[in-house]
Amino acid sequence: MKIISGSFGVEGSAYISRDNYLVVEGASKVIYSPDKIKSVSSQKVKEKKFSLFRFLLAAAVLCIILWVFLGFIGLLVFTSFFGIAIAVVLACLVSFYSVSKNNVEVKFLDEKSVVLECSPGGVKKLTQFAG
Repeated sequence: MKIISGSFGVEGSAYISRDNYLVVEGASKVIYSPDKIKSVSSQKVKEKKFSLFRFLLAAAVLCIILWVFLGFIGLLVFTSFFGIAIAVVLACLVSFYSVSKNNVEVKFLDEKSVVLECSPGGVKKLTQFAG
């Protein structure tokens, strides 16, 4: 599990050890037992991103499609101002993609806290660990 923010800095990692302790290795290394955890809350965060590669690929594919189906006239339409505007809009529509992450905030009895980026299995382990 990757540290995102909190009392231990903005980088580092955390894991549940074999002997059932939460080990946080950030700016400092601290080991917590399940009874030292005050609360655990999780959330799914979605980010929308733009891909320049997808944009250029979509524009190229659109150009090829117009050329194949409409021949030289299609290529002229694509290179006109109107054709370029349509191509840019269509390429933008397919260039966005979303990335979702699972963030878990763990608060401890010593008033420290950490926000971790986890896999779905990591979220389950942490909630069971604190339970």
